[in-house]
Amino acid sequence: VVFGSRSLILTSNAHHRRQVVTLEAGSNVSDRCVVLPGTRVKTGAVLGSGALTKEGATYEPGTYVGSRGNECVQLKKAGAGASEPKETSYARAFGRRREASYTVLPEWFHIAWSTASICWACIVTKLPLVSGLMLAHLCLSGDWQAYSVSSALLVPSAFIVLAYPAVLSLVLCMDIGSKWVLIGRRKPGSYAWDSSSYCQRWQ
Repeated sequence: VVFGSRSLILTSNAHHRRQVVTLEAGSNVSDRCVVLPGTRVKTGAVLGSGALTKEGATYEPGTYVGSRGNECVQLKKAGAGASEPKETSYARAFGRRREASYTVLPEWFHIAWSTASICWACIVTKLPLVSGLMLAHLCLSGDWQAYSVSSALLVPSAFIVLAYPAVLSLVLCMDIGSKWVLIGRRKPGSYAWDSSSYCQRWQ
């Protein structure tokens, strides 16, 4: 089963009635999907971004998105043979790393990278406030009591206000620069996990 991010799978309703959610091998639950209790997603069925399933419904092979009348909308039906689960390029890349045309980084590296990114984001969000207060402390020579209340409030406030656009510009440059270095210029085409490092570099 292929999962996207920020999806929600519910196994009980508002009346606390529990129902099994079944995701068959070869199904796909994309980003921001809401899967209600009793839903069965069959092999070859793709719940596209933002899909909301109906409680107790079964989804045959095909592509489903959004919601209309408490039911996700079927965009297209799958062709013949879609009911048979097939090994994905992602599974081939991680299951047979040595056969890939590039170095496939192990799962622990992706977990460590994601954790480090979250920690870095937490630090950056506090950086304008901390740096503004530190600059104000240096400007006031550390003796806050020697200044009036208005000065003690205005000086750090001014530094904090100036620090936010400075940090924003720095983060924006780092974000764009790192994408250019790691991913490079985007070119239209198909990039399978087992034949191209593009997906790994994007992740």
